[in-house]
Amino acid sequence: MSEIADTGPGDATVDREEPHRLLLDGIRDYAIIALDQNGRITDWNTGATLLFGCPREEALGQPFARFFPPEARERGDPERQLRIARSRGQASDEVWLIRKDGTAFRASGVTTALRDSRGRLLGFAKVLHRADEAAARRAREETARRAQAEEAERRLTAILEGTPDFVATFDPEGRIFYLNQAGRRMLGIAPDEDVSKIRMTDIHSEAVVAKILQQAIPTVLREGSWRGETSLRSRDGREIPVSQVILAHRNPQGEVEFLSTIAHDIGERKRNEENLRFLAEASQALVAPLDFEATSERLARLIVPRLADFCTIDVRQNSEVRRVAAVHSDPEKEEILGKISSYPPDPTRPVGVDAVIRKGEPELVPHVSVAWLRAASRDDEHFEALRELDPKSLIIVPLQARGQTFGAMVLGSAQPGRFTPADLELAGELARRAALAMNNARLYQDARHATHIRDQVLRIVAHDLRNPLNTISLSAGLLLESLPEQLAKERDQLALIQRSVDRANRLIRDLLDVARIEARGIAVDRAPHDAAALVREAAELHRPLAEEKGLQLEVHLPDGPARRLRRPGPGPPGPRQPARQRHRVHPPGRAHHGPGRAPRWPGPVLRLRHRPGDP
Repeated sequence: MSEIADTGPGDATVDREEPHRLLLDGIRDYAIIALDQNGRITDWNTGATLLFGCPREEALGQPFARFFPPEARERGDPERQLRIARSRGQASDEVWLIRKDGTAFRASGVTTALRDSRGRLLGFAKVLHRADEAAARRAREETARRAQAEEAERRLTAILEGTPDFVATFDPEGRIFYLNQAGRRMLGIAPDEDVSKIRMTDIHSEAVVAKILQQAIPTVLREGSWRGETSLRSRDGREIPVSQVILAHRNPQGEVEFLSTIAHDIGERKRNEENLRFLAEASQALVAPLDFEATSERLARLIVPRLADFCTIDVRQNSEVRRVAAVHSDPEKEEILGKISSYPPDPTRPVGVDAVIRKGEPELVPHVSVAWLRAASRDDEHFEALRELDPKSLIIVPLQARGQTFGAMVLGSAQPGRFTPADLELAGELARRAALAMNNARLYQDARHATHIRDQVLRIVAHDLRNPLNTISLSAGLLLESLPEQLAKERDQLALIQRSVDRANRLIRDLLDVARIEARGIAVDRAPHDAAALVREAAELHRPLAEEKGLQLEVHLPDGPARRLRRPGPGPPGPRQPARQRHRVHPPGRAHHGPGRAPRWPGPVLRLRHRPGDP
C-alpha cells in the first residue's frame, strides 16, 4: 500500500513502508527481526544481517530456529521463547546462536508478542545484540534464575493441569491467556486451541457476567479475592453450576497485573439438592390421599415433566397386572400409552415391566434399541405401538412393600441417554416411598371394605337375633300376666328373663353402633339411675352362675330413696350402716334352718354391700 503526500511542487507517490525500512536498516548495533505466528522470519534489518552474516533475501521465510544450536533445538528452546512471549507478552533471554558460517556467539535480546486492537496474535518481534563476557556472566546467572523459575512454573503447571477443577488466568480486560485441560474439557475447547481469543464474558451467561462485573470484580480489586456460586457456559450451550474463586495478582507497584480464577463443578451437589427437594415434595403429595388410584395418578403427574417425558404405573391385583396411571407430556402420545395399556401382560418377556415385576429388580435402558422394543413386546401389534411411542431412554423400577413386589413404575424420555445410574437411584428411592404410600392406600381400602362387610354381617346377625329374643320376651310377658301374685319366685324369674332380653337387645344395639362410632362418633345420653336397682339386677343376672359354682351370693342394700351413681373420688368413708336387706344363695339339696336363722354354709360367701356415702 502507498499514500500520497504533498512534497512541494507537484505530487509524488511515496511508499509508506520506506521510512520504516530506512529506520530499521539504520540500526546496525541491534538485530531487529519480525516473525509470524509460527516463528518464520518476515522481516530482517541490516543489524541482523551483520550479526548473523546472512542476507535479508536468504533469511526471509526461514524459521528462526535454524540459528539455534542443535542441542537447543532438541530441547525446544525456540518454541519455549515464543510460548512465553505468547502467554506473558514478552520474553527476555540470553542464548547461544549460530552464524551462517557456523560460528557460535552469545546473544541477548527480547521477544515481544504483537497483537491487534482485538487481542489477536499477529506475530513476534525480536531485538538481539551480541553480549560481552560480563554480560554473558550476568546472562548465565539470569538464565539459571530463569531456569529455576521455569522449573517452578513447570511444576505448578503440572499441578494445574492435573486438577479436575477449572483454572484460568486473564488480564484486567478479561482476555484469557491460560486455561488448564480440565477447563477446556468443561467448556468443550480443544486441547491445542489458542485461548487468547477467548474472553471471560464468552464463557458466562449474561446474568453471570453482570454478577461478576457488579459484585466479584469490585470485591477483588478492593479485597484481593472473591468467592461465590456462578455458572460456566460450554460451547454446546450447557450451563455448568460452579463454586468460583477470583484472585487479583499485583506487581511491585501495586497495580493489578493479571487475575486468576478457580471454579469447582457443583452440578452433582445441585442435582442432589434438587432430588432431595423433589423427594420431600413427593412424600408430602403421597401421604395426602388414601385412595390407591388417586395416589398413583398424583405421583405420575408429579414425575412428568420434572423427571421424565412420560410415566406409567402398573400393579398386580389378584394375579393380574393392571395399569393404574399413565401420563405423558404430549397429550397425543398419552393416547398411545392408553392403547399400550390394553395389551395383557406376558410373564415370559425377558425385559420390560413384566420382567421387573417378576424378578423384583430395576432396569436401566439409557439407549432404547429396536431389539429391546422387540424383546419387550408380546406380538407385532404391540411392537408397533411401542415404536409409535418412540421411547429413547427408560427406567423401570419395582414397587415393593412388606418384602413383596406388587407393581412397577416406568419413567421414559424422548432424549437418548437421558437417564443415568444416578437417575436410577433417584427413581428407586421414589419408588420405595411411593410403594409404601400405595400399599397403605391399598390396606386402607381393604380395611374399609372389611368394615363394610362386617357392618353388613352385624345387621344381618342383629336382625336374626332379635326374632328369638322378641319371642322369648313375649312368652315371658304372657306367663307373667297369667301367674298369680302368690307365685312370687316364679314371677321374679320371668321378670329376670324379660330384663335379660332387654339387655341382649341393648347389646345388639351397641354392636350396631360400632359403625356409627367409627364414622362420626355416637351420642351418650346421661341420666340419673337407681344404684340399688342396678345392683339388684346385676345380682339376679349372676345368681344362676353363682349357684352353678356352689357360691352364696348376698346383696346388702340400705332402705330409703335411690342413690345416683357418681364418679369415684377421694374422701373419707362414711359411717357404717347396718344391713337392711340380704339375699342368700344356698347349695343345691341343703335345707334352710328356719326363719331368721343363718344356714350352716361351709363354702365361701360372696357379699355385695352398699354403705351410705360409698361411691
